[in-house]
Amino acid sequence: MAERLNSRFNNRPTNCAFSAAGRRRGSIAEIPLVIFALFLVFAFPMINLGTTALRHALFLTACRQGAFVAASAYTFGNGTAEKPAAIDCGPAKVNSVVQKFSGITVKDVDVSIISVDLQNGTIKKFAGKLSEPADTGTYLYFIELTATADIYPITEVKLPFLNVAGLSRKWTSTVSVREFVESPQGLDD
Repeated sequence: MAERLNSRFNNRPTNCAFSAAGRRRGSIAEIPLVIFALFLVFAFPMINLGTTALRHALFLTACRQGAFVAASAYTFGNGTAEKPAAIDCGPAKVNSVVQKFSGITVKDVDVSIISVDLQNGTIKKFAGKLSEPADTGTYLYFIELTATADIYPITEVKLPFLNVAGLSRKWTSTVSVREFVESPQGLDD
């Protein structure tokens, strides 16, 4: 009886395509292709979006530093080499920080003055310097730096059905940052 069982199992072909061993060999050969396809479909777009998000965070940090430098300036419009004006040092700081990284192109940087009335909270925006000296008893003064930049992904994927900013094409972002003015006496200068 034992001979009969052994002969039945020993005569079975193991290299058949329909056997369990044949199916395992085929799936093992397909694993690298499946992993590569999954990488292209899922991982690479996430890496692309992650890079775009990182570049946007770097651009935001550059704008914050530019607004801080502009708010620390002694004058708004007329500066010297030792004491640059807010409208000069803010954009210069943004551009100097952004130039250290690739994939970010600054298009425009504007610096303006924001005044907030302490009594009723009305907000006024001045594109240039103040026409009269700052009244710190009535108003709070802020410097607002608004910058626009093109942020690029690692690679721009040109597909007709995929048109996502930051993934398949550049992302144009506008950031606006306000900082409290440290020297309001120079806002009319």
